[in-house]
Amino acid sequence: MQRSSNRRTGRVGARKPALPVILACLAWIGSAAGAQEEGFEIEEDGYADEQRRRELTTFGSWIELGALYNGSNDKLFGNYNGLLDEQGYFLGNLDILRRDLFGRGDDHYARLRGLNLGLDSRYVGAEAGRQGHYDLFFEFDELPVFRSETAQTFFGGGDQHLTLPSPWTPGANGTQMTQLDANLTTLDIDWKRKRYSGGASLALPANLGFDVRYDYESKEGQRLSGSAMGLTGGNPRAVVIPAPIDYVTQQVEAALNYAGESLQAK
Repeated sequence: MQRSSNRRTGRVGARKPALPVILACLAWIGSAAGAQEEGFEIEEDGYADEQRRRELTTFGSWIELGALYNGSNDKLFGNYNGLLDEQGYFLGNLDILRRDLFGRGDDHYARLRGLNLGLDSRYVGAEAGRQGHYDLFFEFDELPVFRSETAQTFFGGGDQHLTLPSPWTPGANGTQMTQLDANLTTLDIDWKRKRYSGGASLALPANLGFDVRYDYESKEGQRLSGSAMGLTGGNPRAVVIPAPIDYVTQQVEAALNYAGESLQAK
Protein backbone atom coordinates (compact mmCIF):
# COMPACT_ATOMS: atom_id res chain seq x y z
CA MET A 1 0.00 0.00 0.00
CA GLN A 2 1.38 3.38 -0.99
CA ARG A 3 0.74 6.47 1.04
CA SER A 4 -0.22 9.84 -0.47
CA SER A 5 2.57 11.37 -2.57
CA ASN A 6 2.35 14.61 -0.59
CA ARG A 7 4.04 12.97 2.35
CA ARG A 8 7.77 13.60 2.49
CA THR A 9 8.93 10.04 2.98
CA GLY A 10 12.58 11.05 2.58
CA ARG A 11 12.38 13.90 4.98
CA VAL A 12 15.12 12.78 7.35
CA GLY A 13 17.66 12.66 4.57
CA ALA A 14 16.56 15.96 3.01
CA ARG A 15 18.57 18.09 5.37
CA LYS A 16 22.19 17.66 6.16
CA PRO A 17 22.81 17.44 9.90
CA ALA A 18 25.31 19.74 11.50
CA LEU A 19 27.67 16.84 12.34
CA PRO A 20 30.56 18.02 10.07
CA VAL A 21 31.28 20.82 12.57
CA ILE A 22 31.14 18.67 15.70
CA LEU A 23 34.08 19.26 18.01
CA ALA A 24 33.19 16.47 20.42
CA CYS A 25 30.91 13.62 19.48
CA LEU A 26 29.94 10.37 21.10
CA ALA A 27 28.17 8.04 18.70
CA TRP A 28 26.41 4.80 19.29
CA ILE A 29 25.18 2.83 16.37
CA GLY A 30 23.31 -0.38 16.99
CA SER A 31 21.50 -2.75 14.75
CA ALA A 32 17.76 -3.21 15.23
CA ALA A 33 16.78 -6.09 17.46
CA GLY A 34 14.07 -6.99 15.03
CA ALA A 35 16.02 -6.51 11.78
CA GLN A 36 15.35 -9.43 9.47
CA GLU A 37 17.77 -11.08 7.08
CA GLU A 38 16.46 -13.60 4.59
CA GLY A 39 18.01 -15.84 1.98
CA PHE A 40 21.72 -15.18 2.62
CA GLU A 41 24.25 -18.00 2.48
CA ILE A 42 27.73 -16.70 3.23
CA GLU A 43 30.71 -18.47 1.77
CA GLU A 44 34.13 -17.87 3.21
CA ASP A 45 35.64 -16.60 -0.05
CA GLY A 46 32.72 -14.22 -0.62
CA TYR A 47 32.40 -12.93 2.91
CA ALA A 48 33.20 -9.28 2.10
CA ASP A 49 30.66 -9.13 -0.74
CA GLU A 50 27.96 -10.80 1.33
CA GLN A 51 28.64 -8.48 4.23
CA ARG A 52 28.25 -5.48 1.97
CA ARG A 53 25.05 -6.89 0.50
CA ARG A 54 23.63 -7.36 3.95
CA GLU A 55 24.35 -3.74 4.82
CA LEU A 56 22.55 -2.55 1.69
CA THR A 57 19.53 -4.85 1.82
CA THR A 58 18.61 -5.12 5.50
CA PHE A 59 17.00 -2.53 7.75
CA GLY A 60 18.73 -1.44 10.93
CA SER A 61 18.40 1.14 13.66
CA TRP A 62 20.91 3.77 14.69
CA ILE A 63 21.30 6.61 17.16
CA GLU A 64 23.81 9.48 17.04
CA LEU A 65 24.51 11.69 20.05
CA GLY A 66 26.98 14.54 20.08
CA ALA A 67 27.87 18.06 21.07
CA LEU A 68 28.68 21.08 18.93
CA TYR A 69 30.23 24.43 19.73
CA ASN A 70 29.47 27.28 17.37
CA GLY A 71 32.28 29.84 17.44
CA SER A 72 30.43 32.36 15.27
CA ASN A 73 27.93 34.94 16.47
CA ASP A 74 26.85 35.73 12.91
CA LYS A 75 23.17 34.88 12.75
CA LEU A 76 23.24 34.66 8.97
CA PHE A 77 25.44 31.59 9.46
CA GLY A 78 22.59 30.07 11.42
CA ASN A 79 19.97 30.74 8.78
CA TYR A 80 17.83 27.60 8.32
CA ASN A 81 20.01 25.49 10.66
CA GLY A 82 19.38 27.15 14.05
CA LEU A 83 23.04 27.90 14.95
CA LEU A 84 22.27 31.52 15.81
CA ASP A 85 24.52 32.22 18.80
CA GLU A 86 28.07 31.60 19.93
CA GLN A 87 27.47 28.74 22.33
CA GLY A 88 27.34 24.98 22.68
CA TYR A 89 24.54 22.82 21.27
CA PHE A 90 23.32 19.28 21.80
CA LEU A 91 23.06 17.13 18.69
CA GLY A 92 20.87 14.10 18.26
CA ASN A 93 19.84 12.03 15.24
CA LEU A 94 18.08 8.68 15.18
CA ASP A 95 16.27 6.18 13.02
CA ILE A 96 14.76 3.28 14.96
CA LEU A 97 12.82 0.60 13.11
CA ARG A 98 11.06 -2.35 14.70
CA ARG A 99 9.51 -5.12 12.62
CA ASP A 100 7.36 -7.96 13.94
CA LEU A 101 6.21 -5.44 16.51
CA PHE A 102 4.22 -7.82 18.68
CA GLY A 103 6.52 -10.83 18.33
CA ARG A 104 3.97 -12.93 16.46
CA GLY A 105 5.87 -13.26 13.20
CA ASP A 106 3.49 -10.93 11.35
CA ASP A 107 4.06 -7.72 9.39
CA HIS A 108 3.30 -5.07 12.03
CA TYR A 109 5.99 -2.42 12.28
CA ALA A 110 6.89 0.87 13.97
CA ARG A 111 9.50 3.50 13.11
CA LEU A 112 10.81 6.61 14.88
CA ARG A 113 13.03 9.17 13.14
CA GLY A 114 14.68 12.37 14.32
CA LEU A 115 17.14 14.91 12.92
CA ASN A 116 18.92 17.87 14.57
CA LEU A 117 17.01 17.28 17.80
CA GLY A 118 19.03 19.86 19.75
CA LEU A 119 18.61 22.65 17.19
CA ASP A 120 15.77 24.90 16.04
CA SER A 121 15.82 23.06 12.69
CA ARG A 122 14.66 19.78 14.26
CA TYR A 123 12.50 17.13 12.66
CA VAL A 124 10.66 14.26 14.36
CA GLY A 125 8.63 11.60 12.57
CA ALA A 126 6.84 8.48 13.77
CA GLU A 127 4.89 5.86 11.87
CA ALA A 128 3.33 2.50 12.61
CA GLY A 129 1.04 0.04 10.96
CA ARG A 130 0.70 -3.28 9.22
CA GLN A 131 2.16 -3.55 5.75
CA GLY A 132 -0.49 -3.97 3.09
CA HIS A 133 -3.30 -3.12 5.53
CA TYR A 134 -2.94 0.28 7.22
CA ASP A 135 -0.39 2.95 8.17
CA LEU A 136 -0.44 5.79 10.71
CA PHE A 137 2.07 8.65 10.83
CA PHE A 138 2.95 11.87 12.68
CA GLU A 139 5.58 14.51 11.81
CA PHE A 140 6.91 17.68 13.42
CA ASP A 141 9.11 20.02 11.40
CA GLU A 142 10.68 23.31 12.54
CA LEU A 143 12.63 25.83 10.46
CA PRO A 144 14.22 29.16 11.52
CA VAL A 145 14.70 31.91 8.92
CA PHE A 146 16.96 34.90 9.59
CA ARG A 147 17.20 37.96 7.36
CA SER A 148 19.01 40.72 9.25
CA GLU A 149 20.44 41.66 12.64
CA THR A 150 21.54 45.20 11.65
CA ALA A 151 18.20 46.70 10.63
CA GLN A 152 17.42 49.96 12.45
CA THR A 153 14.19 51.89 12.89
CA PHE A 154 13.00 55.00 14.73
CA PHE A 155 9.42 53.73 14.92
CA GLY A 156 7.93 52.40 18.12
CA GLY A 157 4.58 51.14 19.26
CA GLY A 158 4.98 47.37 19.05
CA ASP A 159 4.12 44.91 16.32
CA GLN A 160 0.65 46.09 15.31
CA HIS A 161 1.09 49.88 15.05
CA LEU A 162 4.16 51.98 14.23
CA THR A 163 4.33 55.35 15.98
CA LEU A 164 6.84 58.19 15.92
CA PRO A 165 8.83 58.80 19.10
CA SER A 166 8.13 61.79 21.29
CA PRO A 167 9.59 64.35 21.03
CA TRP A 168 10.12 64.18 17.27
CA THR A 169 11.36 66.80 14.83
CA PRO A 170 10.17 66.20 11.25
CA GLY A 171 12.31 67.13 8.29
CA ALA A 172 12.78 66.68 4.55
CA ASN A 173 15.90 64.56 5.12
CA GLY A 174 17.79 62.82 7.88
CA THR A 175 19.87 65.89 8.71
CA GLN A 176 16.79 67.92 9.58
CA MET A 177 15.43 65.14 11.80
CA THR A 178 17.38 66.10 14.89
CA GLN A 179 15.85 63.32 17.02
CA LEU A 180 16.68 60.58 14.52
CA ASP A 181 19.96 59.22 15.92
CA ALA A 182 18.74 59.30 19.51
CA ASN A 183 15.72 57.13 18.65
CA LEU A 184 17.25 54.54 16.35
CA THR A 185 16.92 51.00 17.67
CA THR A 186 18.27 47.74 16.20
CA LEU A 187 15.91 44.87 15.59
CA ASP A 188 16.21 41.34 14.25
CA ILE A 189 14.34 40.45 11.10
CA ASP A 190 13.58 36.76 11.45
CA TRP A 191 10.77 34.27 11.81
CA LYS A 192 10.20 30.64 12.73
CA ARG A 193 7.95 28.16 11.00
CA LYS A 194 6.52 25.09 12.77
CA ARG A 195 4.52 22.35 11.10
CA TYR A 196 2.59 19.44 12.61
CA SER A 197 1.32 16.70 10.32
CA GLY A 198 -0.57 13.48 10.87
CA GLY A 199 -2.54 11.02 8.87
CA ALA A 200 -3.43 7.48 7.95
CA SER A 201 -3.69 5.13 4.98
CA LEU A 202 -6.06 2.20 4.77
CA ALA A 203 -6.17 -0.61 2.22
CA LEU A 204 -9.69 -1.47 1.06
CA PRO A 205 -11.09 -4.37 -1.00
CA ALA A 206 -11.20 -4.26 -4.82
CA ASN A 207 -7.76 -2.55 -5.14
CA LEU A 208 -9.03 0.54 -3.36
CA GLY A 209 -7.24 2.61 -0.75
CA PHE A 210 -8.11 5.59 1.43
CA ASP A 211 -5.64 8.29 2.56
CA VAL A 212 -6.22 11.18 4.95
CA ARG A 213 -3.75 13.85 6.09
CA TYR A 214 -3.93 16.91 8.39
CA ASP A 215 -1.36 19.76 8.45
CA TYR A 216 -1.11 22.56 11.01
CA GLU A 217 1.49 25.24 10.26
CA SER A 218 2.31 28.40 12.22
CA LYS A 219 4.76 31.19 11.44
CA GLU A 220 5.78 33.99 13.83
CA GLY A 221 8.34 36.78 13.61
CA GLN A 222 9.06 39.93 11.61
CA ARG A 223 9.72 40.68 7.96
CA LEU A 224 10.57 43.77 5.94
CA SER A 225 7.83 45.43 3.91
CA GLY A 226 7.82 48.35 1.47
CA SER A 227 5.73 51.43 2.25
CA ALA A 228 5.51 55.15 1.49
CA MET A 229 5.70 58.32 3.57
CA GLY A 230 4.65 61.88 2.78
CA LEU A 231 1.40 61.05 1.00
CA THR A 232 -0.61 63.82 2.73
CA GLY A 233 1.09 66.82 1.13
CA GLY A 234 4.79 66.18 1.60
CA ASN A 235 7.32 64.77 -0.78
CA PRO A 236 6.46 61.04 -1.08
CA ARG A 237 9.33 58.75 -0.13
CA ALA A 238 9.62 54.99 -0.37
CA VAL A 239 10.64 53.37 2.92
CA VAL A 240 11.18 49.86 4.26
CA ILE A 241 9.41 49.14 7.56
CA PRO A 242 9.16 46.08 9.84
CA ALA A 243 5.95 44.10 9.53
CA PRO A 244 4.75 41.34 11.88
CA ILE A 245 4.29 37.73 10.80
CA ASP A 246 1.72 35.81 12.79
CA TYR A 247 -0.48 33.32 11.00
CA VAL A 248 -1.76 29.78 11.21
CA THR A 249 -2.64 27.56 8.25
CA GLN A 250 -4.63 24.34 8.56
CA GLN A 251 -5.13 21.89 5.73
CA VAL A 252 -6.99 18.60 5.43
CA GLU A 253 -6.59 16.20 2.53
CA ALA A 254 -8.57 13.03 1.88
CA ALA A 255 -8.38 10.79 -1.15
CA LEU A 256 -9.83 7.52 -2.42
CA ASN A 257 -7.33 5.65 -4.60
CA TYR A 258 -7.61 2.82 -7.07
CA ALA A 259 -4.55 0.80 -8.16
CA GLY A 260 -5.19 -1.94 -10.70
CA GLU A 261 -2.89 -3.77 -13.07
CA SER A 262 -3.53 -1.35 -15.94
CA LEU A 263 -5.20 1.64 -14.28
CA GLN A 264 -4.38 3.89 -11.34
CA ALA A 265 -6.72 6.66 -10.23
CA LYS A 266 -7.05 9.06 -7.32
